Amino acid sequence: MIKLNPRSPRGGTGTPFEIRIMVGIPGATPEADGDLADQRRSLLARRSFVQYAGPTVQAMVVAPEDDGFKTEKLRGKGHPRYYGYKGGGQGSSAVLRSTVDLNDMVTAFSAALQYLTTYPEH
Repeated sequence: MIKLNPRSPRGGTGTPFEIRIMVGIPGATPEADGDLADQRRSLLARRSFVQYAGPTVQAMVVAPEDDGFKTEKLRGKGHPRYYGYKGGGQGSSAVLRSTVDLNDMVTAFSAALQYLTTYPEH
């Protein structure tokens, strides 16, 4: 799953877009999600996506060498390491620079979709 999350300056980042690269399990629990994400950590990492996408996307992403996983639990919800979504799933987050425009966002999102095709089926 790729989730495109528009971010507002009120969210504290001042950046317009965030792409989350995630994996989910039907009927999953937060614990099961965390285990699956741990197994797929290298594929879920922001830096893996950014390296795959190449220099154009690398220039758009804030901290392209970072893995994109949370460093602490936010608002007492979800897994402390991974971004989550309703219905069960965990992943990392690629925040795009504030200078990114709509065309850049489409380029980055397209690269994320292409990256997702490299994800092994299980």
